[in-house]
Amino acid sequence: MGRVSALHRDASGTLWMGSATGWIAKVTATGLERVPLPPELAGDSVVTMIASDRAGGLWVSRLHGGLLRFFNGKWEAQNAKYGMQEGSTPRALAEDSQGRIWSDAGQTIRVFENGRKQDFNQGRPEIGRISALQSYGDTLWMGGARGVSMRANETFHRLLGRDGETFEKTNGIVLLPDGELWLGGRTGLTRVSAAEVLKWRKEPSHAVAFERFGVLDGLRGSSEQSGSRPSILADAQGRIWFATNRGVHWIDPRHIARNPSAAPLAPTLLGVQVDDRAVPLSPYLRLPAGSRDLRVDYTAPALRIPERVRFRYRLDGVDEDWREAGTRRQALYSRLAPGGYRFRVIASDDTGTWSKQEASFNVTVLPAFWQTAWFALAMLALGAVLVWLFVRWRVAVARQRMQRVYRARVGERERIARDLHDTLLQSVQALMLRIESSRRRLATGDTAAAETGLAKALEEAESGLVEGRDRIRELRRDEATGDDLEAAVNTLPALLELPAQVAFKLEVHGRPRRWRQPELGEVYRIVREAFANACRHASATHITVRITYGLLRTTVEIDDDGCGIQDDVLAHGGAEGHWGLPGMRERAALCGGTLDVQALPGGGTRVRLQLPRWRAGGGRRHD
Repeated sequence: MGRVSALHRDASGTLWMGSATGWIAKVTATGLERVPLPPELAGDSVVTMIASDRAGGLWVSRLHGGLLRFFNGKWEAQNAKYGMQEGSTPRALAEDSQGRIWSDAGQTIRVFENGRKQDFNQGRPEIGRISALQSYGDTLWMGGARGVSMRANETFHRLLGRDGETFEKTNGIVLLPDGELWLGGRTGLTRVSAAEVLKWRKEPSHAVAFERFGVLDGLRGSSEQSGSRPSILADAQGRIWFATNRGVHWIDPRHIARNPSAAPLAPTLLGVQVDDRAVPLSPYLRLPAGSRDLRVDYTAPALRIPERVRFRYRLDGVDEDWREAGTRRQALYSRLAPGGYRFRVIASDDTGTWSKQEASFNVTVLPAFWQTAWFALAMLALGAVLVWLFVRWRVAVARQRMQRVYRARVGERERIARDLHDTLLQSVQALMLRIESSRRRLATGDTAAAETGLAKALEEAESGLVEGRDRIRELRRDEATGDDLEAAVNTLPALLELPAQVAFKLEVHGRPRRWRQPELGEVYRIVREAFANACRHASATHITVRITYGLLRTTVEIDDDGCGIQDDVLAHGGAEGHWGLPGMRERAALCGGTLDVQALPGGGTRVRLQLPRWRAGGGRRHD
């Protein structure tokens, strides 16, 4: 007869059998009644799956022999009818509540209906290669290489278990009348209670609790190597039959032996290690500052099936909920912050009942000195002092800048007053004296002398007017605006009406910066004064202005090839009755810099102005 490779009970209760040698038979009152295949379909192909439809047809899948249907005493090949490749063999078959036949199709699922087939490439169950299909009421269950899925209301729902269980390698599914679900697969038999199944159907994201039966319960062999499809069935008495390569096993869900103990025992702490060093167990454990890793070993006394004991633990202060440890008997924590914690662990027996008692101890991680409250307060106070000092420094800088601007404005007003006194006021005073003299001569009858005096008064008035206009024009020229010293210096030849025979050159070294007032105005006036002196007094033919932006200071040099400067002028800091050089030095001092004037060896003069970097611009300029 050969090895039975497929079993199926149809709607009428008839049990059908398929063998590894290719024959098909049904169980009758008198024994096995074989159903012969036609010669063109006969062979020794393994029967992998049997299913039936509501019309009374029997569907048979044979390894390399294709899909067949037996109806009204005749066999019919289905591969060509439904456009399938010749010899392709479904591994799973099932009829749903609507009379449709479902089968596996590679990585997805296929349905046969009204002479057509449909593959679900979009919205497929996502459980890999399907090896089990079962229809129960309005649901279609399927098991595959990557888990279990159910189709209800035209939608696939993936079944997931607690602790990340995916029920991989499921090759048999049984749903009992009371709603209890049994799965057969690589890990043995898995039971999901009816309450958990109902909760999952209402909330598909729910991870179901389950109970597993394996070697520890007397189940021998592997269903993956048995070749039977399906690997799990339920009989009329409600027993679950499971086929493996070591035989057939059964279990009665109504009479499962349970642990007789009233409640699981409390877990026991075995030891504690801190940074791979064992420390004595204590209800109040203090860890030194800088401790990084904490390891706690624990167990629970269970003599019946210790491999089934499960644990949960938590560290109050770190974990918001219990951590599922499974059968692992060790808890690890790293990089604990200073503070107080409490470690707790509970256990469950092989029935899934959790102990009400727990093992626990308190942990205190001592802080390093930089983690203490007084250190934080000291750093806060230090930060406040630094902020206060920074604010005071900024206020002092702003005050100094305002004072420099004020002194520059006052100095400028004093210079204007001196210029007005030396020019306009003296001219007006002389004009008044000339007019008064002419009036007296008119009173004495000296008309000719009076006319001469008035004529000279008019000349002096015109001269004073021209001089005043020149001074006003010079005041207008004496200002630099914006933040670009180079642009202001470039305007000097035009403003001072530089003769054509005098060559001017501007050199800039380093990255130019944005200048601020009053430094820009003061440096500009110094360059203007040195420029004017080179033209008026030194008779220079070449004038070079060189601006160098260094790391710590900014240097401005004005070189000319004129007649040079006398030694006595250098020695006294200026010529008698002239205030150009003293004024330049005063302006340099207002900017926080120094001014140096020296005669060049080959003839000519060099005026060098040096300023600190922070006084010579607030930042790089992007042209």
